[in-house]
Amino acid sequence: MKKTIWVITIFLLTISVVTRGICSEIDLLIPALENGEKSPELFRLLTGVNEFDLLYVEGQYHLFYDDKIQTKYRKATTIGGLSAAADELTIAGNYPSAIYENGTWHLWLWDNDDKITKHYSAKFAKGPYTFMDECPRYLGDYDVVKSPVDGSYFAGYKNSITLRGGVAKSKSLNGPWQDLGYVFTERNQSNWHLGEEADGSVFFYLNKVYFLFAGWDGVKQRIGIAQVDAQTMKALTKATCLLSPKESWQKRNNSPKVFNPVGFIDPHNAKQVYVYYSQNPSAAFETGWGYIRANVKY
Repeated sequence: MKKTIWVITIFLLTISVVTRGICSEIDLLIPALENGEKSPELFRLLTGVNEFDLLYVEGQYHLFYDDKIQTKYRKATTIGGLSAAADELTIAGNYPSAIYENGTWHLWLWDNDDKITKHYSAKFAKGPYTFMDECPRYLGDYDVVKSPVDGSYFAGYKNSITLRGGVAKSKSLNGPWQDLGYVFTERNQSNWHLGEEADGSVFFYLNKVYFLFAGWDGVKQRIGIAQVDAQTMKALTKATCLLSPKESWQKRNNSPKVFNPVGFIDPHNAKQVYVYYSQNPSAAFETGWGYIRANVKY
């Protein structure tokens, strides 16, 4: 009888430990974004916002965006103020990604002729920019972030040949970059992003790491997210679709596409997460962008 009691006790303790372990790993951000507020269109630009990067530095929102020919830059003290702000920079290259660190601006731009991402730096966001180095060939849509854990740099990318999304890693903003490979395997890749995984970006939040991207299935382009392993950057589960184009502004130019998700922490509330994204008109077309605001309950 005592043996039976001990077996039952050990079993219940095991269940309790496992349950606590599972609960500790439950993700809070993805459901908060799934059930989050979907904004109306914020504002339009004549040729679209397209691929962009958004930073908040020294009281200003800094927007680098692709006008389908080159990259432009503007700044304002509010998101809404970016609408009427003057462009202060025009530079050759597409798919911008930017970081401000130690008084220096770093900018990565895709050179479509050479099929390579190039890295530039400047003292000011508006330039002038100096060429620094090149990233691994054929890796486009570069989006560079710094890990708050060990100070390494991670870049989400799209392989311009296979159209698959992956991550590269470097100990320095100047490279060299180690290609960690694709985020998804055949086992955890869903149908809605089999055609393309564009605009991948790594996002760190509450001791977890995520991969944001735009998935294409040949009909629609959607915003997706997956939690990834902090070391390998491989997806731990199948991706969750956060947004499918339904509103009229998300389908302009007969293009039901949304892309370029940018994870953004509110500079005035560190628990509040936004995912900004833009409509993909597939051409230079007057359209805009919006956001998903996480329904924070933690």
